[in-house]
Amino acid sequence: MKRVLYGTTALLAAGLIAGPALAGAPLEAGNFDLVLDGEIQVDSKVLHPLPGVNPGLNYNKATFVVEYTFDIEGSAAFDNGWEGGFEIQIELDTPGEQVETDQAFLWLTGSFGEINLGGVDAVEHDGGFPRTYDGVGLFGYDKCAAAPCDVNDALHNSGASIEDDIEIGGDDNKVIWEVPVPFSGWELAINYSPNPGSYEKDSQADTSQDMKHNVLVAAQYKAEAGGAEYTVQLAHGRTEVAPDELEIGDKDLDPRTAYRVGLQFELSGWEVGGYWQSDMRDFHDTTPTEDETNWGFGATYVIDKYEFGVGYEKGSREQYTEADANTKDGDDTATRVDLGVKYTLNDTMDIIGGWRNEKYETWDNNAGSANTPGEQEGDSIDLWLEWSPATGLGIDFGYQHFRYDSHYTVDAIGNASTVEEKTANGFTVVTELSF
Repeated sequence: MKRVLYGTTALLAAGLIAGPALAGAPLEAGNFDLVLDGEIQVDSKVLHPLPGVNPGLNYNKATFVVEYTFDIEGSAAFDNGWEGGFEIQIELDTPGEQVETDQAFLWLTGSFGEINLGGVDAVEHDGGFPRTYDGVGLFGYDKCAAAPCDVNDALHNSGASIEDDIEIGGDDNKVIWEVPVPFSGWELAINYSPNPGSYEKDSQADTSQDMKHNVLVAAQYKAEAGGAEYTVQLAHGRTEVAPDELEIGDKDLDPRTAYRVGLQFELSGWEVGGYWQSDMRDFHDTTPTEDETNWGFGATYVIDKYEFGVGYEKGSREQYTEADANTKDGDDTATRVDLGVKYTLNDTMDIIGGWRNEKYETWDNNAGSANTPGEQEGDSIDLWLEWSPATGLGIDFGYQHFRYDSHYTVDAIGNASTVEEKTANGFTVVTELSF
Protein backbone atom coordinates (compact mmCIF):
# COMPACT_ATOMS: atom_id res chain seq x y z
CA MET A 1 0.00 0.00 0.00
CA LYS A 2 1.53 3.32 -1.06
CA ARG A 3 1.58 6.01 1.61
CA VAL A 4 0.95 9.58 0.40
CA LEU A 5 2.81 12.10 2.55
CA TYR A 6 1.46 15.64 2.61
CA GLY A 7 3.56 18.69 3.42
CA THR A 8 2.10 19.73 6.74
CA THR A 9 3.38 23.32 6.64
CA ALA A 10 1.09 24.06 3.69
CA LEU A 11 -1.81 22.11 5.22
CA LEU A 12 -1.54 23.94 8.52
CA ALA A 13 -1.32 27.27 6.76
CA ALA A 14 -4.45 26.45 4.78
CA GLY A 15 -6.30 25.47 7.95
CA LEU A 16 -6.93 21.90 6.77
CA ILE A 17 -5.43 20.36 9.89
CA ALA A 18 -4.58 21.58 13.34
CA GLY A 19 -1.52 20.51 15.28
CA PRO A 20 -2.38 18.69 18.54
CA ALA A 21 -1.61 20.49 21.76
CA LEU A 22 0.66 19.02 24.43
CA ALA A 23 0.77 20.80 27.77
CA GLY A 24 -0.71 23.84 26.11
CA ALA A 25 2.05 24.19 23.50
CA PRO A 26 0.98 23.38 19.92
CA LEU A 27 3.27 21.46 17.62
CA GLU A 28 5.01 23.31 14.85
CA ALA A 29 4.11 22.39 11.28
CA GLY A 30 7.52 20.97 10.50
CA ASN A 31 7.20 18.39 13.30
CA PHE A 32 3.89 16.89 12.20
CA ASP A 33 3.39 14.43 9.31
CA LEU A 34 0.07 13.52 7.73
CA VAL A 35 -0.37 10.35 5.67
CA LEU A 36 -3.30 9.23 3.53
CA ASP A 37 -3.54 5.68 2.24
CA GLY A 38 -6.29 3.17 1.52
CA GLU A 39 -7.74 0.73 -0.96
CA ILE A 40 -10.67 0.27 -3.29
CA GLN A 41 -12.02 -3.26 -3.72
CA VAL A 42 -14.49 -4.41 -6.38
CA ASP A 43 -16.05 -7.84 -5.76
CA SER A 44 -18.17 -9.45 -8.49
CA LYS A 45 -19.92 -12.80 -7.87
CA VAL A 46 -22.11 -15.18 -9.85
CA LEU A 47 -23.74 -18.02 -7.89
CA HIS A 48 -25.62 -21.00 -9.38
CA PRO A 49 -27.85 -22.08 -7.80
CA LEU A 50 -28.55 -20.20 -4.58
CA PRO A 51 -28.45 -22.82 -1.78
CA GLY A 52 -31.64 -23.24 0.22
CA VAL A 53 -33.67 -25.89 2.02
CA ASN A 54 -36.41 -25.87 -0.61
CA PRO A 55 -35.65 -27.19 -4.12
CA GLY A 56 -37.94 -24.53 -5.57
CA LEU A 57 -35.61 -21.81 -4.29
CA ASN A 58 -32.75 -22.72 -6.62
CA TYR A 59 -31.94 -19.79 -8.89
CA ASN A 60 -28.96 -17.85 -10.12
CA LYS A 61 -27.75 -14.74 -8.34
CA ALA A 62 -25.17 -12.13 -9.28
CA THR A 63 -23.74 -9.47 -6.96
CA PHE A 64 -21.49 -6.46 -7.53
CA VAL A 65 -20.05 -4.70 -4.47
CA VAL A 66 -17.53 -1.88 -4.23
CA GLU A 67 -15.76 -1.19 -0.92
CA TYR A 68 -13.67 1.91 -0.22
CA THR A 69 -11.27 2.11 2.72
CA PHE A 70 -9.36 5.29 3.62
CA ASP A 71 -6.73 5.61 6.34
CA ILE A 72 -5.76 9.05 7.64
CA GLU A 73 -2.70 8.95 9.87
CA GLY A 74 -0.80 11.69 11.65
CA SER A 75 2.42 11.42 13.64
CA ALA A 76 4.76 13.69 15.53
CA ALA A 77 8.00 13.57 17.53
CA PHE A 78 7.72 15.43 20.83
CA ASP A 79 10.57 17.36 22.44
CA ASN A 80 10.68 14.97 25.43
CA GLY A 81 11.59 11.99 23.23
CA TRP A 82 8.09 10.57 22.98
CA GLU A 83 6.29 10.00 19.69
CA GLY A 84 2.55 10.17 19.12
CA GLY A 85 -0.15 10.36 16.54
CA PHE A 86 -3.57 9.25 15.43
CA GLU A 87 -5.24 6.97 12.89
CA ILE A 88 -8.74 7.16 11.46
CA GLN A 89 -10.07 4.44 9.14
CA ILE A 90 -13.19 5.22 7.11
CA GLU A 91 -15.11 2.60 5.12
CA LEU A 92 -17.75 3.12 2.41
CA ASP A 93 -19.67 0.21 0.87
CA THR A 94 -21.90 0.34 -2.19
CA PRO A 95 -24.66 -0.52 -2.86
CA GLY A 96 -26.23 0.84 0.31
CA GLU A 97 -23.71 3.70 0.63
CA GLN A 98 -23.01 2.90 4.26
CA VAL A 99 -20.22 5.05 5.69
CA GLU A 100 -18.55 3.74 8.84
CA THR A 101 -15.59 4.72 10.94
CA ASP A 102 -13.93 1.37 11.49
CA GLN A 103 -11.14 2.52 13.77
CA ALA A 104 -10.23 5.90 15.28
CA PHE A 105 -7.56 6.16 17.96
CA LEU A 106 -4.56 8.03 19.36
CA TRP A 107 -1.20 6.42 20.10
CA LEU A 108 1.86 7.29 22.18
CA THR A 109 5.25 5.58 22.35
CA GLY A 110 8.14 6.06 24.71
CA SER A 111 10.15 4.28 27.37
CA PHE A 112 6.81 3.15 28.83
CA GLY A 113 6.04 1.11 25.69
CA GLU A 114 3.08 1.95 23.46
CA ILE A 115 -0.40 3.13 24.44
CA ASN A 116 -3.44 3.24 22.13
CA LEU A 117 -6.54 5.20 23.16
CA GLY A 118 -9.85 4.95 21.29
CA GLY A 119 -11.75 2.63 18.99
CA VAL A 120 -9.15 0.11 17.86
CA ASP A 121 -8.93 -3.66 17.51
CA ALA A 122 -7.55 -5.42 20.55
CA VAL A 123 -3.99 -6.78 20.51
CA GLU A 124 -4.76 -10.47 20.94
CA HIS A 125 -1.61 -12.30 19.72
CA ASP A 126 -3.78 -14.94 18.04
CA GLY A 127 -2.02 -15.88 14.84
CA GLY A 128 -3.94 -19.14 14.40
CA PHE A 129 -1.92 -21.66 12.40
CA PRO A 130 -0.25 -21.68 8.96
CA ARG A 131 -2.66 -22.17 6.05
CA THR A 132 -2.14 -22.77 2.36
CA TYR A 133 -5.88 -22.70 1.69
CA ASP A 134 -8.74 -21.07 3.61
CA GLY A 135 -11.65 -21.44 1.21
CA VAL A 136 -13.05 -19.16 -1.49
CA GLY A 137 -16.02 -18.49 0.79
CA LEU A 138 -18.86 -18.14 -1.71
CA PHE A 139 -20.88 -20.90 -0.01
CA GLY A 140 -20.61 -22.41 3.44
CA TYR A 141 -22.42 -23.90 6.42
CA ASP A 142 -23.51 -20.93 8.51
CA LYS A 143 -26.57 -20.57 10.71
CA CYS A 144 -29.75 -19.74 8.84
CA ALA A 145 -33.08 -19.50 10.67
CA ALA A 146 -35.41 -20.37 7.80
CA ALA A 147 -35.59 -20.71 4.05
CA PRO A 148 -34.56 -18.99 1.91
CA CYS A 149 -31.09 -18.91 3.38
CA ASP A 150 -28.74 -16.01 2.79
CA VAL A 151 -26.54 -16.13 -0.31
CA ASN A 152 -23.60 -17.52 1.68
CA ASP A 153 -25.60 -19.97 3.79
CA ALA A 154 -26.74 -23.56 3.78
CA LEU A 155 -28.89 -24.55 6.73
CA HIS A 156 -27.44 -26.23 9.80
CA ASN A 157 -28.76 -26.29 13.33
CA SER A 158 -25.72 -27.10 15.48
CA GLY A 159 -24.86 -24.71 18.28
CA ALA A 160 -21.12 -25.29 17.75
CA SER A 161 -18.90 -23.27 15.46
CA ILE A 162 -15.28 -23.02 14.29
CA GLU A 163 -13.46 -20.14 16.04
CA ASP A 164 -9.70 -19.54 16.27
CA ASP A 165 -9.72 -16.39 18.44
CA ILE A 166 -11.62 -15.29 21.53
CA GLU A 167 -12.56 -11.77 20.34
CA ILE A 168 -13.12 -9.88 23.57
CA GLY A 169 -13.61 -6.14 23.14
CA GLY A 170 -13.62 -6.01 19.32
CA ASP A 171 -12.95 -2.42 18.23
CA ASP A 172 -14.82 -0.83 21.17
CA ASN A 173 -13.26 2.27 22.73
CA LYS A 174 -10.44 0.98 24.87
CA VAL A 175 -6.99 1.53 26.32
CA ILE A 176 -4.24 -0.77 25.04
CA TRP A 177 -0.87 -0.83 26.79
CA GLU A 178 1.87 -2.77 25.02
CA VAL A 179 4.18 -3.21 27.96
CA PRO A 180 7.97 -3.16 27.56
CA VAL A 181 9.14 -6.56 28.79
CA PRO A 182 12.71 -6.90 30.12
CA PHE A 183 13.03 -10.42 28.71
CA SER A 184 14.15 -11.06 25.14
CA GLY A 185 11.49 -12.34 22.77
CA TRP A 186 8.46 -11.51 24.93
CA GLU A 187 5.57 -9.20 24.01
CA LEU A 188 2.77 -8.30 26.42
CA ALA A 189 -0.44 -6.36 25.77
CA ILE A 190 -3.18 -5.33 28.19
CA ASN A 191 -6.53 -4.34 26.60
CA TYR A 192 -9.13 -2.57 28.74
CA SER A 193 -12.60 -1.51 27.52
CA PRO A 194 -14.27 0.55 30.29
CA ASN A 195 -17.75 0.65 28.73
CA PRO A 196 -18.02 -1.93 25.95
CA GLY A 197 -21.80 -1.75 25.60
CA SER A 198 -23.85 -4.94 25.81
CA TYR A 199 -23.66 -8.65 25.17
CA GLU A 200 -26.22 -11.32 24.49
CA LYS A 201 -27.29 -12.60 27.91
CA ASP A 202 -28.88 -15.73 26.51
CA SER A 203 -28.42 -17.15 23.02
CA GLN A 204 -32.07 -18.24 23.09
CA ALA A 205 -33.56 -14.88 24.13
CA ASP A 206 -33.49 -11.43 22.60
CA THR A 207 -32.22 -9.70 25.73
CA SER A 208 -28.91 -8.08 26.58
CA GLN A 209 -27.46 -6.53 29.70
CA ASP A 210 -24.84 -3.87 30.29
CA MET A 211 -21.27 -4.92 30.94
CA LYS A 212 -19.00 -3.19 33.40
CA HIS A 213 -15.80 -3.68 31.42
CA ASN A 214 -13.68 -6.02 29.31
CA VAL A 215 -10.10 -6.99 30.10
CA LEU A 216 -7.92 -9.00 27.72
CA VAL A 217 -4.29 -9.83 28.54
CA ALA A 218 -2.26 -11.35 25.70
CA ALA A 219 1.38 -12.43 25.59
CA GLN A 220 3.62 -13.78 22.85
CA TYR A 221 7.10 -15.30 22.95
CA LYS A 222 9.35 -15.79 19.91
CA ALA A 223 12.72 -17.53 19.87
CA GLU A 224 15.16 -19.31 17.56
CA ALA A 225 16.96 -22.54 18.36
CA GLY A 226 18.56 -25.24 16.24
CA GLY A 227 17.63 -23.43 13.03
CA ALA A 228 13.94 -23.36 13.99
CA GLU A 229 11.74 -20.40 14.92
CA TYR A 230 9.24 -20.88 17.74
CA THR A 231 6.19 -18.82 18.72
CA VAL A 232 4.06 -19.27 21.86
CA GLN A 233 0.83 -17.29 22.36
CA LEU A 234 -1.17 -16.94 25.59
CA ALA A 235 -4.36 -14.95 26.22
CA HIS A 236 -6.96 -14.54 28.96
CA GLY A 237 -10.10 -12.43 28.65
CA ARG A 238 -12.83 -11.51 31.10
CA THR A 239 -16.10 -9.59 30.80
CA GLU A 240 -17.50 -8.17 34.03
CA VAL A 241 -21.22 -7.49 34.45
CA ALA A 242 -22.33 -4.06 35.72
CA PRO A 243 -23.27 -4.25 39.44
CA ASP A 244 -26.90 -3.22 38.86
CA GLU A 245 -27.28 -6.04 36.34
CA LEU A 246 -25.92 -8.85 38.50
CA GLU A 247 -29.40 -10.14 39.15
CA ILE A 248 -32.24 -10.34 36.63
CA GLY A 249 -35.27 -11.68 38.47
CA ASP A 250 -34.07 -14.95 39.93
CA LYS A 251 -31.15 -15.23 37.49
CA ASP A 252 -27.64 -14.20 38.50
CA LEU A 253 -25.28 -13.27 35.66
CA ASP A 254 -21.76 -14.66 35.58
CA PRO A 255 -18.74 -12.84 34.15
CA ARG A 256 -17.48 -14.21 30.87
CA THR A 257 -14.04 -15.81 30.95
CA ALA A 258 -11.99 -17.05 28.01
CA TYR A 259 -8.56 -18.64 27.55
CA ARG A 260 -6.39 -19.28 24.53
CA VAL A 261 -3.05 -21.01 23.86
CA GLY A 262 -1.27 -21.07 20.50
CA LEU A 263 1.97 -22.73 19.32
CA GLN A 264 3.87 -22.49 16.05
CA PHE A 265 7.32 -23.36 14.69
CA GLU A 266 9.17 -23.07 11.38
CA LEU A 267 12.00 -25.32 10.17
CA SER A 268 13.43 -26.23 6.75
CA GLY A 269 10.38 -25.28 4.70
CA TRP A 270 7.91 -26.55 7.32
CA GLU A 271 5.49 -24.41 9.31
CA VAL A 272 3.45 -26.23 11.94
CA GLY A 273 1.05 -24.71 14.45
CA GLY A 274 -2.06 -25.16 16.52
CA TYR A 275 -4.35 -23.55 19.08
CA TRP A 276 -6.73 -24.38 21.92
CA GLN A 277 -9.29 -22.04 23.43
CA SER A 278 -12.21 -22.09 25.82
CA ASP A 279 -15.02 -19.53 25.97
CA MET A 280 -18.52 -19.09 27.45
CA ARG A 281 -21.73 -18.61 25.50
CA ASP A 282 -24.32 -18.05 28.29
CA PHE A 283 -23.43 -15.97 31.33
CA HIS A 284 -25.67 -17.32 34.11
CA ASP A 285 -25.59 -19.07 37.44
CA THR A 286 -29.12 -20.44 37.68
CA THR A 287 -29.44 -20.79 33.92
CA PRO A 288 -26.78 -23.11 32.48
CA THR A 289 -23.52 -21.53 31.43
CA GLU A 290 -22.60 -23.28 28.19
CA ASP A 291 -18.87 -23.61 27.57
CA GLU A 292 -17.52 -23.74 24.04
CA THR A 293 -14.14 -25.26 23.27
CA ASN A 294 -12.25 -24.93 19.98
CA TRP A 295 -8.95 -26.40 18.88
CA GLY A 296 -7.09 -26.95 15.65
CA PHE A 297 -3.73 -27.60 14.04
CA GLY A 298 -2.23 -27.20 10.62
CA ALA A 299 0.99 -27.49 8.64
CA THR A 300 2.47 -26.19 5.41
CA TYR A 301 5.52 -27.35 3.48
CA VAL A 302 7.29 -25.40 0.73
CA ILE A 303 9.45 -27.07 -1.89
CA ASP A 304 10.59 -25.18 -4.97
CA LYS A 305 7.50 -23.46 -6.44
CA TYR A 306 5.01 -25.63 -4.55
CA GLU A 307 3.39 -25.23 -1.14
CA PHE A 308 1.29 -27.98 0.43
CA GLY A 309 -0.98 -27.49 3.42
CA VAL A 310 -3.34 -29.38 5.72
CA GLY A 311 -5.58 -28.21 8.56
CA TYR A 312 -8.01 -29.73 11.06
CA GLU A 313 -10.32 -27.81 13.43
CA LYS A 314 -13.02 -28.83 15.87
CA GLY A 315 -15.51 -26.95 18.01
CA SER A 316 -17.86 -28.27 20.70
CA ARG A 317 -20.52 -26.51 22.75
CA GLU A 318 -22.31 -27.83 25.80
CA GLN A 319 -26.10 -28.13 25.67
CA TYR A 320 -28.13 -27.98 28.91
CA THR A 321 -31.79 -28.25 29.91
CA GLU A 322 -32.72 -25.58 32.43
CA ALA A 323 -34.42 -26.90 35.59
CA ASP A 324 -34.09 -26.72 39.35
CA ALA A 325 -31.17 -29.09 38.86
CA ASN A 326 -29.68 -28.31 35.46
CA THR A 327 -28.99 -31.33 33.29
CA LYS A 328 -26.30 -31.54 30.63
CA ASP A 329 -27.81 -33.13 27.54
CA GLY A 330 -24.63 -33.45 25.48
CA ASP A 331 -22.35 -31.51 23.13
CA ASP A 332 -23.02 -30.03 19.73
CA THR A 333 -19.96 -30.32 17.48
CA ALA A 334 -18.45 -28.80 14.37
CA THR A 335 -15.44 -30.11 12.42
CA ARG A 336 -13.49 -28.81 9.45
CA VAL A 337 -10.76 -30.43 7.33
CA ASP A 338 -8.72 -28.48 4.76
CA LEU A 339 -6.25 -29.70 2.12
CA GLY A 340 -4.52 -27.24 -0.18
CA VAL A 341 -1.74 -26.76 -2.70
CA LYS A 342 -0.25 -23.57 -4.11
CA TYR A 343 1.88 -23.22 -7.23
CA THR A 344 3.84 -20.04 -7.99
CA LEU A 345 3.70 -19.42 -11.74
CA ASN A 346 5.92 -16.33 -11.64
CA ASP A 347 6.63 -13.26 -9.54
CA THR A 348 3.11 -11.90 -10.07
CA MET A 349 0.86 -14.97 -10.14
CA ASP A 350 -0.07 -17.86 -7.80
CA ILE A 351 -2.60 -20.66 -8.30
CA ILE A 352 -4.22 -22.19 -5.19
CA GLY A 353 -6.41 -25.29 -5.13
CA GLY A 354 -8.13 -26.77 -2.12
CA TRP A 355 -10.70 -29.14 -0.65
CA ARG A 356 -12.73 -28.44 2.49
CA ASN A 357 -15.10 -30.69 4.42
CA GLU A 358 -17.36 -29.29 7.14
CA LYS A 359 -19.68 -31.26 9.39
CA TYR A 360 -22.09 -29.97 12.05
CA GLU A 361 -23.91 -32.22 14.52
CA THR A 362 -26.32 -31.68 17.40
CA TRP A 363 -26.04 -33.89 20.45
CA ASP A 364 -29.36 -35.71 19.71
CA ASN A 365 -29.68 -35.18 15.96
CA ASN A 366 -32.71 -32.98 16.81
CA ALA A 367 -34.89 -36.03 17.42
CA GLY A 368 -38.52 -35.08 17.98
CA SER A 369 -37.98 -31.56 16.67
CA ALA A 370 -39.96 -29.95 13.90
CA ASN A 371 -36.73 -28.34 12.75
CA THR A 372 -34.09 -29.70 10.40
CA PRO A 373 -32.05 -32.76 11.40
CA GLY A 374 -29.01 -32.06 13.50
CA GLU A 375 -26.39 -33.43 11.13
CA GLN A 376 -25.26 -31.41 8.12
CA GLU A 377 -22.21 -32.00 5.94
CA GLY A 378 -20.72 -30.25 2.94
CA ASP A 379 -17.64 -30.35 0.72
CA SER A 380 -15.97 -27.63 -1.32
CA ILE A 381 -13.53 -27.93 -4.19
CA ASP A 382 -11.99 -24.53 -4.89
CA LEU A 383 -9.58 -22.84 -7.26
CA TRP A 384 -8.06 -19.42 -6.70
CA LEU A 385 -5.78 -17.37 -8.98
CA GLU A 386 -3.94 -14.45 -7.38
CA TRP A 387 -2.50 -11.96 -9.87
CA SER A 388 -0.55 -8.78 -9.12
CA PRO A 389 0.04 -7.20 -12.56
CA ALA A 390 1.38 -3.92 -11.11
CA THR A 391 2.39 -2.35 -7.81
CA GLY A 392 -0.76 -1.51 -5.87
CA LEU A 393 -3.04 -3.54 -8.18
CA GLY A 394 -4.37 -7.03 -7.48
CA ILE A 395 -6.85 -9.08 -9.52
CA ASP A 396 -8.00 -12.41 -8.09
CA PHE A 397 -10.23 -15.04 -9.71
CA GLY A 398 -12.03 -17.67 -7.61
CA TYR A 399 -14.22 -20.71 -8.30
CA GLN A 400 -16.07 -22.86 -5.74
CA HIS A 401 -17.90 -26.15 -6.30
CA PHE A 402 -20.01 -26.78 -3.16
CA ARG A 403 -21.75 -30.10 -2.41
CA TYR A 404 -24.05 -30.27 0.59
CA ASP A 405 -26.90 -32.26 2.15
CA SER A 406 -30.32 -30.66 1.69
CA HIS A 407 -32.95 -31.69 4.29
CA TYR A 408 -36.05 -29.92 3.07
CA THR A 409 -38.89 -32.01 4.55
CA VAL A 410 -39.29 -33.74 7.92
CA ASP A 411 -41.58 -36.44 9.19
CA ALA A 412 -43.99 -36.25 12.13
CA ILE A 413 -41.26 -36.53 14.75
CA GLY A 414 -38.81 -34.19 13.05
CA ASN A 415 -36.53 -36.62 11.24
CA ALA A 416 -35.64 -36.04 7.60
CA SER A 417 -37.95 -37.75 5.17
CA THR A 418 -36.19 -36.28 2.13
CA VAL A 419 -32.41 -35.95 2.02
CA GLU A 420 -30.77 -34.89 -1.19
CA GLU A 421 -27.16 -34.12 -2.04
CA LYS A 422 -27.13 -30.88 -3.96
CA THR A 423 -24.43 -28.84 -5.64
CA ALA A 424 -23.81 -25.16 -6.12
CA ASN A 425 -21.18 -23.37 -8.19
CA GLY A 426 -19.84 -19.89 -7.74
CA PHE A 427 -17.38 -17.63 -9.53
CA THR A 428 -15.87 -14.40 -8.23
CA VAL A 429 -13.49 -11.70 -9.46
CA VAL A 430 -11.95 -9.41 -6.85
CA THR A 431 -10.06 -6.30 -8.03
CA GLU A 432 -8.14 -4.31 -5.42
CA LEU A 433 -6.39 -0.98 -5.90
CA SER A 434 -4.13 0.15 -3.04
CA PHE A 435 -2.63 3.60 -2.68
